Amino acid sequence: MKKRSIIVLTLLAGCLPTLCTKSEKTLTVEVSNEWTQNKTDEPVVIDLNNLKAGFNIKSATVWEGNKEIPSQLDDLNGDARADELAFLIDMPAKKQ
Repeated sequence: MKKRSIIVLTLLAGCLPTLCTKSEKTLTVEVSNEWTQNKTDEPVVIDLNNLKAGFNIKSATVWEGNKEIPSQLDDLNGDARADELAFLIDMPAKKQ
């Protein structure tokens, strides 16, 4: 049986409250460790351009179950738009 981590991402579009309403989108991502050894503080990077959220992502939270995981949005090309979401997780080795 493979051990998998289910990660829930909540992505928010921010704007001035008087001009528009905030949008929220929740996505579930499944991450698995196929190695035979445990992974500690394993980096996970999600390319936001491939998510097609439909809005400019201004903030994001990452949850594993009911525990929030520290994360960061990165603007890689300096266009003031988040390009990736990065965070670290612990992942047990695959089970056989």
